[in-house]
Amino acid sequence: MVIFIVLAVLAFMVMVLGIFFNRRMFKSEKIDGMYVYRGSESVCRKNGTRKKQWGFGIQKLKGRRVSFQIRYKIPDFYKKLRAGDRQALYAALILFGGTGFVLCVFLSIGVGLLESGEDGGWYVISAVVLFILLIVVSHCKAVKNAKYYDENISK
Repeated sequence: MVIFIVLAVLAFMVMVLGIFFNRRMFKSEKIDGMYVYRGSESVCRKNGTRKKQWGFGIQKLKGRRVSFQIRYKIPDFYKKLRAGDRQALYAALILFGGTGFVLCVFLSIGVGLLESGEDGGWYVISAVVLFILLIVVSHCKAVKNAKYYDENISK
């Protein structure tokens, strides 16, 4: 369990390092005024059905809004990473550091449950393994589709 906690701390530090290097990508804007927002559907209290009418509201906001956006398609991301693009490298630090942090935290919880004698730890560990498999399969599928797309476009 301790090894997963140490790995989680290291992954968190990698993520913070990526955010620190990529701080120029943060956009800050001053907010002062009234803003219109769109609410969710109304729910009928009698039978729990939803109405098709959306609610709108007005909210007064004052302060600063900070946003951060990373947008890459997976094959382009890998190409830029191989080429040595700094922004892609910093995005990879944030992505892999954050993902590693979350996965190691859940793995440490699962191992901790197993060490305390609870069988529920296997469910947590299997959920983490399933999540890792889904990520690997989706990345492989995206790269394969991009290669197929590039081969058919070049013909």
